[in-house]
Amino acid sequence: MEFFEIKRKIFEVEEKIGERSYRVIRNGKTFFLKDFENNKKGFEQYVNTEWKLNATGISHPKIYAYDKNLLIVASEYIEGSTVLEDLMKQDLSDEYFINIFKANWFSKKNKLSINYDPELWKLINGKLYYLGPICGVFDEKSYFEKAPMRLWYYTKDFAKYLLRKGLPVDKNRVPENEATINKQMALTVVKYYL
Repeated sequence: MEFFEIKRKIFEVEEKIGERSYRVIRNGKTFFLKDFENNKKGFEQYVNTEWKLNATGISHPKIYAYDKNLLIVASEYIEGSTVLEDLMKQDLSDEYFINIFKANWFSKKNKLSINYDPELWKLINGKLYYLGPICGVFDEKSYFEKAPMRLWYYTKDFAKYLLRKGLPVDKNRVPENEATINKQMALTVVKYYL
């Protein structure tokens, strides 16, 4: 069986889940392992993002171990489906929006821009985890209630997003007139905006 070693800690590969990313096991516990190979900048961004997010209230996978020379990182593995996968099955419940508006508030408070792509978020046991990088300094375009929110509803924008990713679109869920969804989004902002 293939394995990785980080500072004398052995991680056995359970499954390859992406290009140079793996689900690994150490002492019966599951971790996410990313091998950055020659991408030192990507490695540094990953580690720096984790440290910056630690100072916020945004839930994210914690780094367990990393090696600066080998450019590999083992972090907490967050089991479960992404917000993208959940939205493909059914409309999102209020629990998602309560949590995402909290994350939005924390990102504003800490002046950090994060990515609201639904593929980078998981709601597990009532807790929303952010799996993406810090994108830079927070600005008005970074507000969740602006364009990113449209990808958390089954809108025409979400259908286009699915097509760009090569994923199936449920045409019955894409409204011809988005007035009802726009109203629902406006009410959500009023209800949960912090």
